[in-house]
Amino acid sequence: MDILGFIGGLSFFLFGMNVMETGLKNISGDKIKNTLTKISGNTFKGVTAGIIITAVIQSSSAVTVSLIGLCEAELLSFFNSIPIIIGANIGTSVTAWIISLSGLSADNFILKILTPSTLCTFAGFIGVLFIILSKNNKRIGTGLIMTGFSLIMNGINSMSSAMENIADTSVFKSFLSLLNNPFSALLFGIIMTAVIQSSSASVGILQSLCITNAFTIYNVTPIILGQNIGTCITSVIASIGGSKESKKICIFHIIFNLTGSVLWFIGLIIVNNFISLDRSVSSVDIAVIHTAFNLSTGVIFSVLHRNFLSRLKFSSEFN
Repeated sequence: MDILGFIGGLSFFLFGMNVMETGLKNISGDKIKNTLTKISGNTFKGVTAGIIITAVIQSSSAVTVSLIGLCEAELLSFFNSIPIIIGANIGTSVTAWIISLSGLSADNFILKILTPSTLCTFAGFIGVLFIILSKNNKRIGTGLIMTGFSLIMNGINSMSSAMENIADTSVFKSFLSLLNNPFSALLFGIIMTAVIQSSSASVGILQSLCITNAFTIYNVTPIILGQNIGTCITSVIASIGGSKESKKICIFHIIFNLTGSVLWFIGLIIVNNFISLDRSVSSVDIAVIHTAFNLSTGVIFSVLHRNFLSRLKFSSEFN
């Protein structure tokens, strides 16, 4: 029954992600596309816009697909889209921090009311009222966001509760032994995210598994790296049959995540030879690792975009 509890929690979580994303898109309307088309070749502005927009709609894949559409319509050049893609990868880390709130707890009565587990109940109730009673699209969108947030938090709690018992089973222990190999952990992260088509969702699932205290820095980091590679599948699908400009965005998205993952993977192996990375990780630790990966990779490519790629006219390399 514990595995059914985990599957049920996973269903709530994934559905909540979809509901919240729909609500955010309803509120933003065409504002996101209008903002993207106004972004110039300024690296800082592009990265900042990518971070903010992705943090708002909670989906770097949605931003990347929008960029592909804008390039198809010749409203945005590939070169000007690079900083936005970089920012989108950094902005997607916000979801992991929101999910990490589910682990907060307090003994004080007033603080208990303010914990995410309590707030998500009220948010879900108010959100449903907004959806049922309102005819205003923005209020309905707000209701979808609140309901989606409630479903996400309840899904995380259900998965975590189920994992407390599943952690002691022989099947789960055998699964963990496979993930002790960093290459297997990397592959697991790639496959999981490619199937779900959302790095934010797969990172959230990984955070729920941390309740077992079985995951360490050494085996969780390759999974996160794999998740960042696996999220490229969405842009690959979106670019199929598209123009050269859309394919350039897809290729850059892959290069960005693949380069960062290779550098981090090599660094992980080297560091582990000198310092033990077997410490158990929490959901907050996963959020830190996910943010550090995207931030460090983003800084590298931002410097390249501003000081190197512009001189070589990188936008013409794939012509």
